Amino acid sequence: MPQKIRINLSGTPPNNPFQHASGLRALLYGWLQQSSRNVAQTVHDANQAKPFTISPLGREDNRDSGCFFDVSLLADWLSSPVLDGLSDSSQMIRLGREGYVITGWNVVRQANWESLLDCGNRPRDFAFRILTPTAHHTPGIVRKSIVAPSPELYFGSWLNRWNLCCVQAMPDEIADVVAGHLALSSFCGKTEAVRLEKDRTFIGFVGSVRFSVLAAQTLSADAIRYLQALARFADFCGTGVDTSRGMGQTVLSELVSSVPDPPSESRSAAPCSS
Repeated sequence: MPQKIRINLSGTPPNNPFQHASGLRALLYGWLQQSSRNVAQTVHDANQAKPFTISPLGREDNRDSGCFFDVSLLADWLSSPVLDGLSDSSQMIRLGREGYVITGWNVVRQANWESLLDCGNRPRDFAFRILTPTAHHTPGIVRKSIVAPSPELYFGSWLNRWNLCCVQAMPDEIADVVAGHLALSSFCGKTEAVRLEKDRTFIGFVGSVRFSVLAAQTLSADAIRYLQALARFADFCGTGVDTSRGMGQTVLSELVSSVPDPPSESRSAAPCSS
């Protein structure tokens, strides 16, 4: 089952919460290697989305002497190796030039796959908060980034990770459902640039996003279940690229259900005004 683990640290939080993004990623691989070198190597070398996400470093209760980060484990087979390695590793760690002490960890959220697929009423809207810069890469000789929110990109990202990590794979046709029935109805936010490494800056969207379901009454019960499950899964898997370095942290803030929209109704994207 997907689960989110919070690791608490004693030490001075950096001014830039993304400063140690690569170090936190290396730390998780170290826990994996401590438990199973084969699993660590397989996950590291796989040319695909990773079955985990890592948040930036956050301040603990706004204090100057404590911080934390969250690790979301998406695949069932990954939980035991990571938690075993975490339990067996030294409490003293280094991130860059800074020393920290792991003071504890706990599971702050988890959900089994069946509960994610549990369907209520037909949704009218999906609303999300995008907490850290979120972007998607386009294929091609020159890699370009798309930062504007899009139902095809967002739900496509979640679908890819779901089918990578869950034995109950969703049909690829759900992508056609997203393209035909979901529309970006509002968004409010900004682009934000963060320095990941000395020579690398990541630019992505941060803010709120709402997707509306058009002609929901024409969708099958399975299509509704899959859309809701992907929206809930986003809390764990994040959105877009570099989610293993703190990018794409996503929260499902609202799932609005109502009677089906009339077939003639249509919606258009409406950016917020300043």
